[in-house]
Amino acid sequence: MAKVHLSGWGWIGIIASVIWFFLFGGYLFVTWSLELQESSQRALDMCYRALTFELQSDELRGGQSGLKNCIAEADRSKIGAENLLSLLLLNISTIFFGWIAVMSAISVTRWIKKDL
Repeated sequence: MAKVHLSGWGWIGIIASVIWFFLFGGYLFVTWSLELQESSQRALDMCYRALTFELQSDELRGGQSGLKNCIAEADRSKIGAENLLSLLLLNISTIFFGWIAVMSAISVTRWIKKDL
């Protein structure tokens, strides 16, 4: 196995990428889960308002089963594996495109310096 030698800037880039992964990933997860919680709470509030309206108007078309269906729909927006995977891919893609941007800038700078 070949030994990889990185300069100081390479190590700084790797450390910055690891820090970015955890900080940006944590930020994405927290904001996303708060949005899901608010959305789920709004949906549950609408379910209870609809049930209250049905009970007050004495038209129990859906009754308790309607409430259960409504709650099941509201709970569907909970955190799932596919949602976590999309957050992970978003986080990794920002690191990937960041590395591409930095390496492109370094290449262009070296190309310009070489011609001077």
